[in-house]
Amino acid sequence: MDVVSLAVATTNAKNLLRPKVRPVADRPERQLYSTAFLSNGTDLSATCRMTHTMTASAGNLRLVFTNFYNNFGAEADGPNSIVVKASIEEWNPSAMIHPVFFNGRREITVEPGACVVSDPVGIEMPKGQTFWTRTYVSVDQGDKWPLGLLTVIAHSEGVAVNLDQTDSGTVTPSADRGYNPASILGSVKSTVSPIIVIFGDSIAGGAADNNDEQGYIELALAKGYSFYNLSLGQGSGVLSNTTSKRRRRFATVQPGATHAICEFGINEISAGLSQYQTVAAGIWASLVSRGYKVYQSTLSPFTTSTDGWVTVGNQTVGANEAARVAINDWIRTTPSPLSGYFEIADLAESARNSGKWRANYTIDGLHPNGTGATAMSAGINPAIFGAVAI
Repeated sequence: MDVVSLAVATTNAKNLLRPKVRPVADRPERQLYSTAFLSNGTDLSATCRMTHTMTASAGNLRLVFTNFYNNFGAEADGPNSIVVKASIEEWNPSAMIHPVFFNGRREITVEPGACVVSDPVGIEMPKGQTFWTRTYVSVDQGDKWPLGLLTVIAHSEGVAVNLDQTDSGTVTPSADRGYNPASILGSVKSTVSPIIVIFGDSIAGGAADNNDEQGYIELALAKGYSFYNLSLGQGSGVLSNTTSKRRRRFATVQPGATHAICEFGINEISAGLSQYQTVAAGIWASLVSRGYKVYQSTLSPFTTSTDGWVTVGNQTVGANEAARVAINDWIRTTPSPLSGYFEIADLAESARNSGKWRANYTIDGLHPNGTGATAMSAGINPAIFGAVAI
């Protein structure tokens, strides 16, 4: 076999290992910082209507649901089983609502800690198409379900409490935390493009960024890449550094993921550089063992302000700023086993290692707002992973 034929055969063999079923839409469910990570124990059910946009042209959509919650930065099994029913609602002009089945049934019981995948829904949607999912979750008296992304009134999203509006009815727009698919999978034509895992905290999850809680990494990838966003609010490497502390999130990741972007670190800078190095190296190694090429982002600032962060001069750097600078300097050396890093801090700070946000980039000193997240997304160059999905 000549060199060219061998190269083609090798490429084809690698592509066969990448599944045609992959994540194909944005805004997967994740649990960010909130005053409550579970429903109130009084409501018995709710329907959540959430928008998504296709990142690739695909058919046979499948919805993935889980039953774990964010226990202040750590994964925890849901306190009880939940019952899930769902549908996919197409955008106008068709405005069709398509029922979702689970092993041929409209409802499925999701046990604590479990992950379930629906039957394929036999529809096709092009890249860039916006649509809704409707998810109805119900529990027994006194039980609770996990809460996730905040619904956006401007997108006609909302949560209807104690109503099943899966197949019909108008969900009144509201700003509430609902229960939604952890991922939306679909069958695609191309198996060449990469599949990326986002592993971070509330910053990567998009808390407070008013870009529909996408986060700067997802903003960079949503233009055509398949991805899973496994970010957890208040999360840290320490709270994710063993298999038992991350297995629930990774249960949603189907075979074939190729890369991982790690963002965690700001929640543990108080422990210093040495502790971060130990924890980070362990997590990176675990991701490499899954076959991923792993990248780490540098850490954005953490400050207080006397004027709502509208200026740089009225900010005060945090007590652990020296540790953040040391961690960033270390990340920039591309320590093993990283394949590379993304320079995010320089896009967030007023100057390298100033420790202060650029003006109007944050509203709380920790999370980027919409302006900050958009600017920081430029620091993620997904082209290094490979071609976009079609």
